[in-house]
Amino acid sequence: MNVRQKRGNLLVLEGGDGTSKKTQTDLLVARLKAEGHKAAEVDFPRYGNPPNGHPASFFVRKYLQRQDFGFTKGYGPALDTNPYAVSLAYALDRFDASFCHEERPNLWDLLYDGYQIVSNRYTQSNIGYQASKIEDPAERRKFIEWLMDLEYRVLGIPQPVLVILLDLDPAIAIELKARQRREQGLALDAHESNSKILYRAREAYLEAAAMFPDTWTVISVGTKPSSPNMDILTGMHSREVIHEMIWAKVKEFLRGA
Repeated sequence: MNVRQKRGNLLVLEGGDGTSKKTQTDLLVARLKAEGHKAAEVDFPRYGNPPNGHPASFFVRKYLQRQDFGFTKGYGPALDTNPYAVSLAYALDRFDASFCHEERPNLWDLLYDGYQIVSNRYTQSNIGYQASKIEDPAERRKFIEWLMDLEYRVLGIPQPVLVILLDLDPAIAIELKARQRREQGLALDAHESNSKILYRAREAYLEAAAMFPDTWTVISVGTKPSSPNMDILTGMHSREVIHEMIWAKVKEFLRGA
């Protein structure tokens, strides 16, 4: 499908809500540029701005019941929605970002031009939030294999060379995300408001990290405070410490690339 030589790399920062993916994506892109690399940032899903939003994320926004875009019911409870169907919605957003000629450069253009692309969430989010709906381990693995085939072979979107999973206890993540949404004046979406989804997602992420040790690496961004009376942020590593841990992994990869 793509005959030109890819000279850049796709790096993914993944993890559950509240793990500072956006902050760390910004820091990593800035660090790459400071070190002399051409670097670009992309965030998925690409929601766009209310009330209309980005056309490619329409079904994602509806599934998540994003109230800021006018959706309150979506397709029903997130845990009950078909993970295969939902994954198609997310995958088509990435397909559009990879091949769209209306707004260029697209992802493939950037990779051909030698950019290091840092993505805040990618295919791996479907593992965390959709594979986690499947309780049977064999069926869950089958879903993950289907997902990899769908996005990278059938749709032909770029495949990441490095996935950094930012890991955090969901109990902390839930509180952090709630604080963030309050500050933004926004409601929690269907994933963020369901603690069961967040706990299951973490298990699925860690399972996938064990399945793909050649490309996935796990970084802990914080632990529970030692006392219940302590603020939830006490156990979080500073943004600088987390960034240095991420940069060590990225620098190691680029050195061997």
